[in-house]
Amino acid sequence: IGVALFERLLKEAYTLFSPRYGVSGVEIHHQEKKDAPSGTAKHLASQIPGLAFQSVRSGYHPGTHQVIFDAPEDTIELTHRARNREGFARGALEAASFLMGKVGFYTLE
Repeated sequence: IGVALFERLLKEAYTLFSPRYGVSGVEIHHQEKKDAPSGTAKHLASQIPGLAFQSVRSGYHPGTHQVIFDAPEDTIELTHRARNREGFARGALEAASFLMGKVGFYTLE
């Protein structure tokens, strides 16, 4: 759920900051994660023009996505940091509960 809210926030931030601010991203995941960038980073990049992520694989991080809006005068950073994998499971259960009895295609939006 947090990543879905983060995506909404990023879209709004982009409308406020573009084109004055450039945009870039950094994502950090645990050392065992094989894909780089992650699926979440790819999805976020597909939603924000010009956004590309640098990937770091280190330690035991469940997942951090930071988007940086940068101008000559200042920098604004927005970050979503998963504390553990429990949030991923809780979001999946909430989505499944919402879908019970429904027909069709739904997104978190």
